Amino acid sequence: MNLGRRSFVATVAVVMSGCIDGENDTPANDNEETNGTDTENQTDESLNESEYGGLAEEGTRIFEEEVNVELPYGDDYSPQELLIYNSGEKKVDATVRILEDGEVIYSVTLVQEEGRGYRYPEFMAKTGEFEVEVELDEEAHELECKTGPGFSNMAVELPEVKGCTSPKHANITIRRVTETPDEVDPVSSEEPSEYDTVEYYVEWYRDCKDNPEEKDLCATENGELDFARGGVSGRSYEEFERIIEKFPSYGSEEDGYPTTEKDGYPAGTYIRHDGEIYVFRMLFARA
Repeated sequence: MNLGRRSFVATVAVVMSGCIDGENDTPANDNEETNGTDTENQTDESLNESEYGGLAEEGTRIFEEEVNVELPYGDDYSPQELLIYNSGEKKVDATVRILEDGEVIYSVTLVQEEGRGYRYPEFMAKTGEFEVEVELDEEAHELECKTGPGFSNMAVELPEVKGCTSPKHANITIRRVTETPDEVDPVSSEEPSEYDTVEYYVEWYRDCKDNPEEKDLCATENGELDFARGGVSGRSYEEFERIIEKFPSYGSEEDGYPTTEKDGYPAGTYIRHDGEIYVFRMLFARA
């Protein structure tokens, strides 16, 4: 497994803010092979930030932390945060591990009071699929996480052990036009090597043109097809967003949009495909 540009392994035993004199909250560890840290070596110093950049709210204590990759991990997109949050009504004692292809890239053992969180503002920037293992109340739990521009940041909610990532969603529209604004010079879908992806979404429009009675997907005006519409999420969200970013757009958000048109022309991304010009538009994007 490629562990990034610069791999390292480090284990740190620190006690986050919220310590009570005489109280021993060290999580029980029945696995003798695990590289734990003896409580005699723990420091009483209150910290708000780990040496790797993790930020702890008061009431969160970190007992052992292992980072096996350079953070943020990857460079496929802008780094997203990792959040471990106790949404319950009592203190939790848990170990959370993130694995890629069966290998641990991050692990932390912590104690959290209710309503407290531990986060890395810039943790994940790699598109892929990861597993999250959570040990809590002597039970093991697993979550599957997909990461990328089409998914939310990684978030593990305790004590119910749910979350990880969720796909982003957006509505899209596709229409064919015969005229373009003077300042827009449509680019061929073959030039940025996006032909297949553009073709997939153009098929939505063609299907509507052949079957305009499909009211859920086809918007008509005076009996004629106006545009095709649909929804994207997760990986398809990433594909459509990549198209929006690669081709010339007109009436962008920076220009005060989102209106459906500007100066009589549809707002959106203009693409020349198989001799015709299409306008792609993404709207109502949400996580």
